Amino acid sequence: MKRYLILTLAGTLALTTSCNDQLTDMNLNPNVVEEATPGSLLTPVLYEVKAATLSRSHRLNNELMQVSVTKIANNDFHRYEIRSSESDYLWDRLYRHLTNVEDIYDRAVETENVNYQAVALTLRTWIFSLLTDLYGDVPYREATLGYKEQIFQPNFDPQQDIYAGMLQDLETANRLYAPDEGLVYGGDVLYDGDVAKWQKFTNSLRLRLLLRVLDKPASQARETLAAMVANPAQYPIFESNDDAAVIRYTETAPYINPFTTYRNYDFNGERAYSEFFLAHLTATDDPRLPVWATQPEGSYTGLPSGYPVTATAEMNTIAASTYQLDLKTSPLLGVIMGYPEVAFILAELAQRDLIPADAQPLYETGVEASLAYWEVEMLNGFLAREGVAYDGTLEQIMLQKYYALLFTDFQQWFEHRRTGFPKLPVGEGTLNGGQMPRRLLYPVLVQSVNATHYQEASERMGGDDVNSHMWWDQ
Repeated sequence: MKRYLILTLAGTLALTTSCNDQLTDMNLNPNVVEEATPGSLLTPVLYEVKAATLSRSHRLNNELMQVSVTKIANNDFHRYEIRSSESDYLWDRLYRHLTNVEDIYDRAVETENVNYQAVALTLRTWIFSLLTDLYGDVPYREATLGYKEQIFQPNFDPQQDIYAGMLQDLETANRLYAPDEGLVYGGDVLYDGDVAKWQKFTNSLRLRLLLRVLDKPASQARETLAAMVANPAQYPIFESNDDAAVIRYTETAPYINPFTTYRNYDFNGERAYSEFFLAHLTATDDPRLPVWATQPEGSYTGLPSGYPVTATAEMNTIAASTYQLDLKTSPLLGVIMGYPEVAFILAELAQRDLIPADAQPLYETGVEASLAYWEVEMLNGFLAREGVAYDGTLEQIMLQKYYALLFTDFQQWFEHRRTGFPKLPVGEGTLNGGQMPRRLLYPVLVQSVNATHYQEASERMGGDDVNSHMWWDQ
């Protein structure tokens, strides 16, 4: 199997390596284990990557996708303005944890532990999929060769090649799993060592990525998806909410909901729900609505996304609905990939006649699973209500998928870029020519410490611009 390594903080590593070498002998502690086990590294990767993406889902995704609208004049995400400074946070954290994933893989290879190899390949794909879907072409094959081969200016791989590598890694992981052997080192905050569930996550993640490149013939996504769905014994996927990849946050440290430490104002005081997000939920009397939103004056009221800056003061006079404060500590916000998403993937494949199945029951399963996940009752006749009843269109599937993906990192944004759904209104104060941004800019540090490869990637993508198309959404 060909191994792909990664790089984090290339500039910093290059400056500190020689100093660290000189201090190594003085800093050795004979009472500390020198090498971590795969189990000791697994949970920090899962928890901290999810925490980082949850933070930016709240800050960026929810504003772009008209879940929420800021009431502060200098925050223009809902107006489609994304400054270059926003790029550093996720780039830094995602690449940093890829080094830990590589250590999990290396130790698993050394000990011939196939389950940890498979888990590491799955984690690596999950993190790289976020990176490439956020930025486009990114360092992949050479990404962390800094500490092993002193490659501090890694090449940026084309997204098409990254997807090919990720999909191959997931295929390899699926073949490696030995469910009867478990995860012997423990330390698994996601599945508590249940390898059968890890395998379902691997294949469900593969469905997500194959769907994203469905219209790229070179990916052979249509053929692969059909083969996977036709062979559940070989390619098990999520079958219920119990299978979902969810970090179940606890009430006490260390695995608390990351929003627990936010001030109330930072969580829901400076933003309200958008008119678009609330409109469909109120029209259909959706039972998830009171779990998600407040009623400050006895009704659900949203703000218009993309309102002009000059209207900021006026927006602050409106008693608008905000996030329920219970969400700050909710154990339900740790979704990496949920079962409703898989049901909607299958519904779309059926709707597009790519698998021999009826789309309606798959769509209804997605809606039911989302309500069940949020612990609300399925009301009699809800699936038959106007606006909820399946009407045979992809737009209907994607609207319910949009709600089911709430707080699932940037998946709402990625799916909107892929399909154009849900159709979002464009506010009169929207910037960027009224165009939904299609990517984040590369971090400023990357532009300076890896200028040559940055320039090559930018030219290949048509410029380092928020409107540049990626390979899969061209």
